[in-house]
Amino acid sequence: MVEGQAHRGRLHRICWVRQIAIACVAAAGLASAAAADPCAPWPGEPSPLPRVDAADEMLRHWARLRVRELESAAQALEPSAPLRAHQLWRRVLCLDAANDAAVAGIARTPLVVVHEPALVTRPTQDDVGDAWAGLSRPLRVRFPQPSPPEPVPGSDFDARFTALEGQVRGAHFEDALSTVAAVRSAAPGPAERARVEVLAATAALALGRNEEAERHLGLALAEAPDLELDPMTTSPKVRRALDRVRAEQAP
Repeated sequence: MVEGQAHRGRLHRICWVRQIAIACVAAAGLASAAAADPCAPWPGEPSPLPRVDAADEMLRHWARLRVRELESAAQALEPSAPLRAHQLWRRVLCLDAANDAAVAGIARTPLVVVHEPALVTRPTQDDVGDAWAGLSRPLRVRFPQPSPPEPVPGSDFDARFTALEGQVRGAHFEDALSTVAAVRSAAPGPAERARVEVLAATAALALGRNEEAERHLGLALAEAPDLELDPMTTSPKVRRALDRVRAEQAP
């Protein structure tokens, strides 16, 4: 019994050291990512970097274990070091190009966040709470003769679409689907309506509503027949569903 406890203690220390090693390797990778191949092996990794679909069984097994390690480390780093977490999520895609968790992780940890507060003439609520959370709040502008600003084409849609996108990224899928009709009605053109339908399909797929998702993708293709989705920001499930719908609509 004593030997068993000692063995478990050694395993615990080994796992702890491996987690630290992953974080250190991530930091080293960030320093050279801009100048080197993002999928080049890191120190201590096999060369060339194995993938989860490698022909060799041992390499496949290594790649699957590595993916789990990187996913765990990225999730732990997201709250305190989103830049490192972003790098690890991209590393997961090098090992497993169809990894939905990595695509979602990349979306949650953008390298750059742009704040573009609206300019308004009405009074705004006093800033409260976290100052960072208020960076995108409207800015009040005083004019010599206050008058309502002229409506800006597309501004209502932009605000609605941003809110819908935030609901999908925040995993509030039911709320997102309930607002799709209102956002669609505010869209100024077919390209914008197609973007709305893609977000709706993403939410439906996340809830397991495959037929509903394909219906939204069919509407997206009706608005934009040449629609292409960015593989770095769109889930592989959504891209595969779009391909199926496009194939079914083909003459």
